[in-house]
Amino acid sequence: MKKFCRYILALTICILFGIGIGTFMTELEIDKLFELRIDYVTIIGLFVLAMLFSIALHELSHAFYFGINKVPLRFVAIFLFCFYKDNKKWKYIFYPNKITLTGGIAIPDLPAINSESQFKKIRKIYSRALLFAPIISFVEAIVAVVAYSALLFSGLSTKNTNVSVFLVFCIFVGLTIFFSSFLKTENIYGDFPAYKLYKENDKLTILQFGQYLIFANNWKQKIMDSDWLVDEILQYVRKTNDEPGDSTNLGMLDWLIQMEYLGIFELDDGINGTLKSMFEEDKILSEYPQSEERDIFYYHMVYKLLKDGQVEKCVLQEIMNRSSKKLLKGMPSNEYYTKLTKHLLYDCDYADWLNKNMNPSSSFTLLGLFEPVREIERRIIQQKEEK
Repeated sequence: MKKFCRYILALTICILFGIGIGTFMTELEIDKLFELRIDYVTIIGLFVLAMLFSIALHELSHAFYFGINKVPLRFVAIFLFCFYKDNKKWKYIFYPNKITLTGGIAIPDLPAINSESQFKKIRKIYSRALLFAPIISFVEAIVAVVAYSALLFSGLSTKNTNVSVFLVFCIFVGLTIFFSSFLKTENIYGDFPAYKLYKENDKLTILQFGQYLIFANNWKQKIMDSDWLVDEILQYVRKTNDEPGDSTNLGMLDWLIQMEYLGIFELDDGINGTLKSMFEEDKILSEYPQSEERDIFYYHMVYKLLKDGQVEKCVLQEIMNRSSKKLLKGMPSNEYYTKLTKHLLYDCDYADWLNKNMNPSSSFTLLGLFEPVREIERRIIQQKEEK
């Protein structure tokens, strides 16, 4: 019954939205404008331009808010265009194979977080930066409505059709970005739900900042100086067995494993014991919901146990023969981890292929630009040689 009611509600909203769009287009004579403009190549070009402009404005709004609060920007991507700061110089990269499905992303260059007060300060800036961008997208749509209305009522809209069509597209793209910022699904958080999440959830925010520190300039020193942040992560991780099913724990454990591969610090016996028990008792696949992050952590846990010799290689082989069929089903990274597992656990040498075809996660296409991210994978691949 609930599903039926939700379906009816969604259908009603769509119908009302369609009526609203139709009325809006009629009142502002947008339908007549497109009748005058029959050059479809130009229309497509103006749409692409409006979309690029709107997304760039949205992402740069995040960056602007960080900037006015003295948190510099490290990286911004808009479709095929990537800009990142290397020391003090901005570099531009055009990567057709690194398109972002969400349109864009902005990553701040966080400072070291070595106290609770500093964490709260950065958290406040970060959460408000999430709010700032969709508000700017809404303002963009309002400004475009006003500008188009001015052209329409002055009789200039049909004489400046390219400008008018561009403004119309800015209205719709700006509003689309604004309303999509309310979306919340299993894997996607719009800016508004993300704001609420990071404002209220200490644990997830701490993990997010830890992950962002890997992308910072002088990242190694900043992580080493973030004593408070690391201690918080360690405290949360030590409670993992008391909080089954909390996927944030897996993210924190994975972050710690990555830090060990990067040579930042070594995990203590307590955390190593937690990893071993989670593996031997099959807690990952039985207690945590399926996701790409869960499956990647599972692989990293196996490689870590192999590296330390905590579990016999033959035992790892036996369990992975069963478990690998359930991991990363249908994911592009499945082939990469299949060959990496064969490379480390079996008598196969895929080192050259793995180094040339790194694809450890869906976000690697972009984040692989950062050297620490690639270094983690290189060190995992090389652990076979080191043994």
